[in-house]
Amino acid sequence: MLIREYHAGEELALREVFHSSVHQLAAGHYRPDQLAAWAPQTFDKEAWARGVRTSCPFVAEEAGRIVGYGDLQASGYIDHLYVAGWHARRGVGSALIQHICSVAQRRGIPELTSDVSLCAESLFARHGFSVVERRTVVLGGVEIANARMCRKDPCGEARARGLPPRAVPRGMSVLMTPPLALYVHFPWCVRKCPYCDFNSYTLNGELPLEPYVQRLGRDLAAQAPQVAGRAVTSVFFGGGTPSLFSPDAIGRVLDSARRHLTLAHDLEVTLEANPGAVERGAFREYRAAGVTRVSLGAQSFDQARLSALGRIHSPADTRLAAAELHAADLGNFNLDLMYGLPGQELAAAVRDVQEALSLAPAHLSHYQLTLEPGTVFAAQPPPLPDDDAAAGMLAACAERLLAAGYGQYEVSAYARAGRQCRHNLNYWTFGDYLGAGAGAHGKLTFPERAQIVRTVQLREPRRYLAATDDALARRVIAARELPFEFMLNALRLTGGFDAQMFPARTGLDWQEIAAPMQAAITRGLIVRTATGYRPSELGLRFLNDVLLGFMSETPKFAGSSALSIGVSGARSGASRPLFTGPGSVIGE
Repeated sequence: MLIREYHAGEELALREVFHSSVHQLAAGHYRPDQLAAWAPQTFDKEAWARGVRTSCPFVAEEAGRIVGYGDLQASGYIDHLYVAGWHARRGVGSALIQHICSVAQRRGIPELTSDVSLCAESLFARHGFSVVERRTVVLGGVEIANARMCRKDPCGEARARGLPPRAVPRGMSVLMTPPLALYVHFPWCVRKCPYCDFNSYTLNGELPLEPYVQRLGRDLAAQAPQVAGRAVTSVFFGGGTPSLFSPDAIGRVLDSARRHLTLAHDLEVTLEANPGAVERGAFREYRAAGVTRVSLGAQSFDQARLSALGRIHSPADTRLAAAELHAADLGNFNLDLMYGLPGQELAAAVRDVQEALSLAPAHLSHYQLTLEPGTVFAAQPPPLPDDDAAAGMLAACAERLLAAGYGQYEVSAYARAGRQCRHNLNYWTFGDYLGAGAGAHGKLTFPERAQIVRTVQLREPRRYLAATDDALARRVIAARELPFEFMLNALRLTGGFDAQMFPARTGLDWQEIAAPMQAAITRGLIVRTATGYRPSELGLRFLNDVLLGFMSETPKFAGSSALSIGVSGARSGASRPLFTGPGSVIGE
């Protein structure tokens, strides 16, 4: 969500928001005649436009559409604050109030007041406003009840008492609630690959399907109160090998999510699948269970390379799985490919990409094999192409992908127009996500507490299955870590990020990163865009160097790292040239 200043020409769009807000959100608190007097169907367009231009409101925009607005007068009076009825319960009102309070602090306004409708009292109260007077106003000859509410700005109070700036809570005043996703981890594989450092385990014996599905339901129920009223925009079933679980089991997990959480009507649901661990015809059943997108771990179309990687599937398995995905109307699927494989030459890497393109995926993730600590490959390294050879493979493969109409939108991700992975985009833009399942990580933002919290579940499946609902570990991210964490994600995007996203997603002032940002620009590693910043071509190649400029201290990579952002994403061992923690999300 973007909070920005109103632009000329948007007056009627704001009227649409105002009308839907009154007639949909206030309907439970006022009579029809009161609603009609408050927001009549017919109105003077010129007078409305003049009023908007005079108040110069702040606008909340999401996906290019205005979903709310609010204003702030020089006196500290908030005359308007409305959320579109079609976009309710998504944090828009809170985001606008937080932005207005932040602006008031910067302007030195010591007190905010507003005449608040009955339906918005609780919203204002959550942000420190108190009722000072019950009132009625007369609109169109009809009396309408409201309340005069007031909030004293904490910075204004501190200044009035002569306290030093350090005594005033700082740095989190503009924190806003970002979009929310759900990651669900399935830790078992038929066989653990020698390059894999993810939280995955070779399945010995019978799959504990029923106990695990039930435990996931309790996990979701326990975490749901933290995100009450927030809509989940995407779900990612990652692993491990989620496709070891039947379509019925996946459907029941989705049912639990619907029961305990609010799911968006256009929910993206991705299932990771191993071509060698999916029953024939199962994709049609997964789609019926609610899956809308599949990420298929192809890795290579060369049987010798697959054998060297310890994969259980064959190239023929991948081709058959892709055909079944198309037949099941699941054409929105991703193929994972790796390059820089043992004994691989440039021509073979390019052939893999051409084979993948022949299967017409909507999305392709392309990673370099790296040797991760704690893996079999790290202990017994296979012969790999040198850095120059790997760089040549990347360049040649990227050229083929771009020529075929797959745009690169992230360091290792290519997609057809409109087919970018929504779930992973939420990670890269420092969005929130619940993490359920053994070893799953989460990130949650609490603007009212000025906190961003990371969560992690118990890693070992048996311990997770036996644990109580309070086993989830939580850690508040220190403000000094936030610039690095934000940039670690946002600078993976080739298009970069909007400048307003940094304060909105971290709660920090832009000045916290102004110096390292300018240094990176001077070195040619970051370039300005119309609304923000993006890594240059040189910056993408040397992203570690860019990120070092935003680091407050040496990162720690052991345990549940502060830099770890989940366990979904790339097949472990795929290219992760950037700073990551164990189980980090990098791609698919």
